[in-house]
Amino acid sequence: MANYWLLRAGERGRLWAEWAERSPAVVTIGWDIGGPSEVDFSDKSAVKRRVSRAYESDEGATAGQLRYFVGGRTTHMSAGDFVVILGDASVEAIAQVGELEYNSSGLSSASSHTYQRPIEFVVKSASAGGVALRSLPKRFGRDADGHGEASLYDLTQTIQEYHVTRDEFTALLDCLSGRDDVIVARDPDELFGSSSEREFYVALSEPVNFLTAYRRNVWGVRNTDNLRGTWADLEEDDIIFFRSHGKGEEDKDWGLIGYGVVGDYKATKSEYWWRDEHSNEEVVYEHVFGFKETFCLGDQQVIQNRPEHRKSAEQLTIECEAILQNMLPVEAAADHLDWVSFNDINMWGPSQSNGQKLLEKLHAHDRERERTLVESSPTIDLSQEDVLADLHFPDELARSIVEDVTAALDAGKHVIFTGPPGTGKTEIAQNVGQALVDTHDEVTGSKISTATADWSTFDTVGGHMPSSTGSGELEFRPGLVLRRFKRNDEQRNEVLVIDEINRADIDKAFGQLFTVFSGQEVQLPFEQDDREVRVLPAEQYTGARELASNEYVMPRSWRLLATMNTYDKTSLYEMSYAFMRRFAFIRIPVPALPEGESGDAIDELERLMHAYVGTWGLEWDRREAMAVARVWRTTNTTIDDRSIGPAIVKDLYQHVSRHANGSLSTALTQAVISYVFPQLEGVPKREQIVRQLASVGEIDEDLLGTAARDMLQVTLTESEPV
Repeated sequence: MANYWLLRAGERGRLWAEWAERSPAVVTIGWDIGGPSEVDFSDKSAVKRRVSRAYESDEGATAGQLRYFVGGRTTHMSAGDFVVILGDASVEAIAQVGELEYNSSGLSSASSHTYQRPIEFVVKSASAGGVALRSLPKRFGRDADGHGEASLYDLTQTIQEYHVTRDEFTALLDCLSGRDDVIVARDPDELFGSSSEREFYVALSEPVNFLTAYRRNVWGVRNTDNLRGTWADLEEDDIIFFRSHGKGEEDKDWGLIGYGVVGDYKATKSEYWWRDEHSNEEVVYEHVFGFKETFCLGDQQVIQNRPEHRKSAEQLTIECEAILQNMLPVEAAADHLDWVSFNDINMWGPSQSNGQKLLEKLHAHDRERERTLVESSPTIDLSQEDVLADLHFPDELARSIVEDVTAALDAGKHVIFTGPPGTGKTEIAQNVGQALVDTHDEVTGSKISTATADWSTFDTVGGHMPSSTGSGELEFRPGLVLRRFKRNDEQRNEVLVIDEINRADIDKAFGQLFTVFSGQEVQLPFEQDDREVRVLPAEQYTGARELASNEYVMPRSWRLLATMNTYDKTSLYEMSYAFMRRFAFIRIPVPALPEGESGDAIDELERLMHAYVGTWGLEWDRREAMAVARVWRTTNTTIDDRSIGPAIVKDLYQHVSRHANGSLSTALTQAVISYVFPQLEGVPKREQIVRQLASVGEIDEDLLGTAARDMLQVTLTESEPV
């Protein structure tokens, strides 16, 4: 695909004769500041400084023209492009340019014209002075209806892009070829071949309208006649770039968020689809066309499948921020784009070539994001609020937990939180996962799942399933872990939280991933698109190409967080050393509870309980709180290594608070039966704990004994001391 350019042959065309007489003929530009081997023309500031030192001119405009001709701008002249050479208010020739050459001698008539490109003529004026612009049809001039930016009269600089489509450029060639004063050097009909090329358009709108576009795979336009590109011009496989804005209205806040590939669907609708149609009946996008596929630089998976006008403001904010999160700013996309007509579809490009380059740039931007997701290994610095949130721990213990978690993650370790039930292990794991999402752009989400004894590699890694197309064929479906790395062909980096990980047979469920944990590639015994599924560590990912469908990359900063009850600590010995050495085990203990009935012990127990009730946001009742506190202390101190954490105590207190209008004894006993007894199932010394609980003053011993016999097979008789 080629770009089109307008180039002036010096002031009043004075350089044209020397250009045409060279063998081969050339086009040139001045302002010599050194060859491409000396100057980085992609560094705009460096080029401007060199121009400023060498010439008394507007260094910004001059540097821009240099970079158009030599290279360095997003769109610049390249071999194969076409150039319209203008003389003194005339067209001297149209030619196809070759590769850039640097000739330090310049031209005999202009020594600074060291940047040169050989040309091959397509058409060339046969008369001195060229083809006068005034002799050409008005559609090629400044009076052309809607084509001012494509005017041959509007060359205000030495070089600039010729903003025309291929059809418009061909029309100019046909016009010149049919004249008697023009030499046709190459057949214009053979320049491009017979195959049709896609056109590129742009849709400009607010983010909320693109939610509808992604959700329904459509776009709508108003029936208006003042646009170069219209609804009727669209053809299948044309590209519609999506341009939206971030949090501000300034141009710098606008950018590209993706695109759609036009399908064969066109219709005129009567119902409202877009949110602004509901708020403003004068704005109706009655003509709609469908997309056969869409591409989003952000995350379109968060878009809920229901009309935008029925979503809450909070949900709309979440979805809009998701599709904007990897937006390509306009200035980064191209510094020549001219975007017009807010909220409508317009002919975008000066050429198919520029559109194709922008398409490639979007995907390169996406690959750069993928590379960042995979390769980044940011410093982890979590706060106490990040890790503990609404959980209460004594100050020293709280600091210790946060420091241990931060150090483990920063060292590249995965983490297993251990401790008695109810200490907040699951909440801490979830808090840490969400904190990593909130504080690190390269972490794209967090997912929690509870392990089961039935887990295998099918659940964690994936396996073959019947095709969703109903063809009867088998296709590979990624499992819980691989979906954290890639979903819908998009690279992800989602923290995985596994609750009660020891319930699973670790070697059976995760064994195939141990190799990747060690920094080596593993090939799985499955095929996806007729190729073996590969799981790569970040170290083997270069980002130079898009990942194939059968490739999954484990990001360098990816973390697995898990929980395990201390009661099940023997399961540690069922985990292989290969698995255990990749984890940091962080204990979340219960607070030390004061023993005895001394005044100091009771006061300390009350202070501790009061702190927890305040953290939970519950109303304080001393009588109820101290009854629950005595149950907690009794449960945790009767036998070694068998405790319950604050989360279970919270359940006890809430139960008692709701039912204490009757009998405190009944409410407390029912709470113990509901929340403490399930933690004692299978405990060898559970009878000792039950007997001690029966001795707590507020406990209904008969009610407790009946439940203990039924649930725990523990019998309390009157003849047995309690």
